[in-house]
Amino acid sequence: MHESKKSNIWTPHGTCLTLTDHDRIRQFIQEFTFRGLLPHIEKTIRQLNDQLISRKGLSRSLFSATKKWFTGGKVPEKGVNELKSTSGLLYSPEAPELQIRKMADLCFLVQHYELAYSCYHTAKKDFLNDQAMLYAAGALEMAAVSAFLQPGAPRPYPAHYMETAIQTYRDICKYVVIFGSFQSKIK
Repeated sequence: MHESKKSNIWTPHGTCLTLTDHDRIRQFIQEFTFRGLLPHIEKTIRQLNDQLISRKGLSRSLFSATKKWFTGGKVPEKGVNELKSTSGLLYSPEAPELQIRKMADLCFLVQHYELAYSCYHTAKKDFLNDQAMLYAAGALEMAAVSAFLQPGAPRPYPAHYMETAIQTYRDICKYVVIFGSFQSKIK
């Protein structure tokens, strides 16, 4: 090692900034947030909403009609507890279900909790229909948090959403651990 280093004393980040620098950084963050970030988020929410309105109606009605035709008119209803082994489902980023989830997350980010709750609730239904249990658990969890954070509490806190999400995480993780132990014994 070289002796060129004068000391090994660690200096915290930002100690060389002046009060003027602090004010300018604060001003930059405020301007960036109000002139750049929030308008971008609002625009993205509007675009997602428009895309979902145009896509969702047609694709869901076609999907439902096709499913009814192939299953003899009955769409099987399954509860969360019956779908424990379906954690491997992945969606493409353009999937309407993930677009709804993205819109919900953006609404939550800007504290529009009522719309976020509505979107999470819709996403939860779609994920359950597709038996995508980890996605559904995440949507349930965030729907519960959104309902809790709504000002004036227009609806009661859905504790069963959080309980179901926790149960799903626990069951899916237990399944993964058991599956992993079987895989290691096979090798």
